[in-house]
Amino acid sequence: MRNTTLLKISIVLAVIAGASASALADVSECDATWGPSSGIQMQRVTYLGPIAASDPNDPRADQGDPSHTIQLRGWLYFKDGEVNKDKPVLIYNHGHAQTRGEPCAMAKYFVNHGFVFFAPLRRGHNGKPGSGIRSTGIHTDDYVAACLVNGNCDCHRCDGGSACSKNALEVDYVRQQYVDISAQLAYIKFHGAIGRDGGGARGSLADPKRIAILGHSFGGAVTIFANAKISEQVELQSVAIDISGAELSWGDSLPFWKSELSCAMEDQQRPIYFLQPKNGRTLAPTKTLFGIAINQKYRSQADIFPAAPWDEDPNSSKGPEWKQAHGNFVTVESQVRLWGPSVIEFINRYPLP
Repeated sequence: MRNTTLLKISIVLAVIAGASASALADVSECDATWGPSSGIQMQRVTYLGPIAASDPNDPRADQGDPSHTIQLRGWLYFKDGEVNKDKPVLIYNHGHAQTRGEPCAMAKYFVNHGFVFFAPLRRGHNGKPGSGIRSTGIHTDDYVAACLVNGNCDCHRCDGGSACSKNALEVDYVRQQYVDISAQLAYIKFHGAIGRDGGGARGSLADPKRIAILGHSFGGAVTIFANAKISEQVELQSVAIDISGAELSWGDSLPFWKSELSCAMEDQQRPIYFLQPKNGRTLAPTKTLFGIAINQKYRSQADIFPAAPWDEDPNSSKGPEWKQAHGNFVTVESQVRLWGPSVIEFINRYPLP
């Protein structure tokens, strides 16, 4: 059932947050590679909360906190020295790992191409040590482990089954994170313009017709779920972009990624673009999900890009080729420059009506 209470709270908080943007930029870990004259500012922002969970027994809230406080945070990147108003916005949802670094390559590329770039942390995720940023809540692995021990978690299954295996619980928890994406969209849509000094300015930060959601790996999967679940105009994205969603988990041993994502594609709400590098672990997710998308109401697109770079040393501790390529596809600047233009073209082609 749609969590309308949470979404209404998120919208109110987004209005407040957007009206009181900090006038000072935060120190970004990206500065080490960008240099002092990059022309890009970063702010650490709170896009939901802090609020107490509506249900004190919510298994997705911090269980060690008596108030079960929910506070979701992220990094907001924008062009320095100009008024950021009515800009296209790209919201990037990260993958599975609990600790996240800033997405420097993507932020640099899209901000320099006229976008505001928002990189939220979904619940249970945090920045690197010393980054001073964390979203409260339970990480996917901890949620699944607790469910298996306590046996108190239900899981939604498209086939109507009720058995909650580890794989079914994991996929269902990723699906539930669509409410975090709803909060991200509400935050951006109600955020005020940002002035030349990083403070507030008159008007709105975002062009409401060009706010896109993009996800990589687990983030790609939750992007597909959000593109099926989110239908209210106040939160609706212009397009969805799935980069290598579920690529590392797809297969017969973990069947619910295929079955549940395929089911979600049947309820596609906005145009969707699938892309992967040729040397991903498997190209099956793009083939399968795009095959469903082409029969839906909204337009879709899929691209397989050339092999992403990887360490060819067979003795390397970095792991197999496909795992390195999976990450490098979104973190190496040359790769982002390869696929970035097609993402911008897709966003511009399908604005919200």
